[in-house]
Amino acid sequence: MITIEQVFQSAIKKLQNKTISPHLDAEILLAFILKKPKEYLYINPKIPIDTKMLKKINLSIRRRMKHEPIAYITGHKEFYGLDFLVEQSVLIPRPETELMVEEVLKILKTDPLSPPLPEEKKLIVDVGTGSGCIPIAIVKNTDVRAIAIDNSDKALKIARINAKRHGVFNKIKFIKSNLLKSYKLKAINYKLLIITANLPYLPTSEWRRAPLDVKKYEPRSALDGGHDGLKYYLELLPQIEVIARITQIPIFCLFEFCPEQKNTLKNLILTTFPTAKMQIKKDLAKQDRLLILEIGN
Repeated sequence: MITIEQVFQSAIKKLQNKTISPHLDAEILLAFILKKPKEYLYINPKIPIDTKMLKKINLSIRRRMKHEPIAYITGHKEFYGLDFLVEQSVLIPRPETELMVEEVLKILKTDPLSPPLPEEKKLIVDVGTGSGCIPIAIVKNTDVRAIAIDNSDKALKIARINAKRHGVFNKIKFIKSNLLKSYKLKAINYKLLIITANLPYLPTSEWRRAPLDVKKYEPRSALDGGHDGLKYYLELLPQIEVIARITQIPIFCLFEFCPEQKNTLKNLILTTFPTAKMQIKKDLAKQDRLLILEIGN
């Protein structure tokens, strides 16, 4: 009977020249199928693997050889220390998006208003929520309420499952809408609004050049942002302007973008909010990644 070590080495060999990290991919997939920590593979190399388990391992390796992302094979992706269910109807959460969560938590903690507001007077609205990772991570670490918006029924289904898994389902309202088009804010209930948006921002030309892991498997609707990548932000900003005009409350908007889009996005914002306060935050790779817009504060 074949052993863990033999299967491990065979998997690495099969993934060679198929992925940029064959050893790590093999390690993750074997540990996942065996339902063991990765250390188990090294501590127990001579333990045999039965036929049923071997078939599962080989199937997962074949899927990875075809460039299917690890997260879709396992159905899991960690984000901000939490484990999220993912499938091909939602974008795989990226580490750089954790910056958005961190900055929202800073805003909530420092509270720009005087006197500070109770958290029930603060609202998070996440536009294009996908797996729900952004609002779930925020709500899990605070007492605020959130609204998660997406135009995909499949994405909202996954987001609801993730909210239930993390015990925050009752603190998040899920709405199907094309951006903020179908959303009506009850201004009287809240005194501070934070809008998060990790919208599709890859220019179409860049999406076409994306690795197969991305282009073949992740939903194009969650990645392709049109000619310059800012199509959806162009639609979202006037919708935010209407909310700002009606509510007359302080609003913070956090937008993720490609580093090359910084100046274009800033100019786009200024056409809608000429007196806006803006700041740019860099991700861990020191790339411009997040724009924070302050309105009415």
